[in-house]
Amino acid sequence: MTDWSAADRTFEHGRGTTEGEETFGHAPGEQHGTLGRSRPLSLLAAALTCEPAQGEAILLDLARRAGWRLPPRLHAVAAAPPAPAGLPRCGPGWLAEWGGAQPYVLIAQPGPEPAGLLDRLLPGRPVVVGPALAREQAGTSLRWARTLLSLAVGPARPAGPVYVDDHLPALLLAQDETLLLQLVRRRLGPLSALPPAQAERLAETLLAWFESGSAAQTARLLHVHPQTVRYRIRQAERIFGRELKEPRRRLEFVLALNGLRLTARARRSRAAAALRRSRGHRSA
Repeated sequence: MTDWSAADRTFEHGRGTTEGEETFGHAPGEQHGTLGRSRPLSLLAAALTCEPAQGEAILLDLARRAGWRLPPRLHAVAAAPPAPAGLPRCGPGWLAEWGGAQPYVLIAQPGPEPAGLLDRLLPGRPVVVGPALAREQAGTSLRWARTLLSLAVGPARPAGPVYVDDHLPALLLAQDETLLLQLVRRRLGPLSALPPAQAERLAETLLAWFESGSAAQTARLLHVHPQTVRYRIRQAERIFGRELKEPRRRLEFVLALNGLRLTARARRSRAAAALRRSRGHRSA
């Protein structure tokens, strides 16, 4: 574990918090805001996001030396790498760590609205906003945001941030990939006998059917004819038999179908990340 107190003793004292100051995470003007404070800011960001959390005394001391007032709660935001060059490290109500393979932003609550701030800092980039948790739980918020980012949940070209709170079931399923794959194999194993494209269409149709409750609504969701949906459901009934309509199996099917979709997204996301790293190495 990092000895935060020992590491921090090497730095000069940062600007203290002005008494009565109302803005959490307040930073001085850009001319003086990060000059000479990069290392203390990095230590503070690391201390806030590590698990298990650092003690309150350590956080307060690091925040004082970095000149950044601690808020009661924080959103942790995971951003797709690499971060653009030249971004500021902090500002009123936020603190960022742009270096490395997993850039992130901490946003104070109460403080700036995440969507507006992220649109200014990272326009058009995939970002996932973790829930606003107590500051000692910022590491948990960041871990959840990074997990969801790795699953590539949301549109390929997002119009704004993806919020963890809108995808809690997906996050829950992603906590144990081995267990999730076991459920997928146990409940959806018969699909492996089909050609991959057919299995994917059938799984997509089944999930939409379970979630919508009717062939007509499923057809609207998938942009196909209702008769196509009915044909696929009959196929699924032949493959899975009576279990498909057993109430006690319904939850297992829904979880497994969502899990199948999530694991496919995760594989594609990892492959895309590996391709980006390969291209980066070749261009270096």
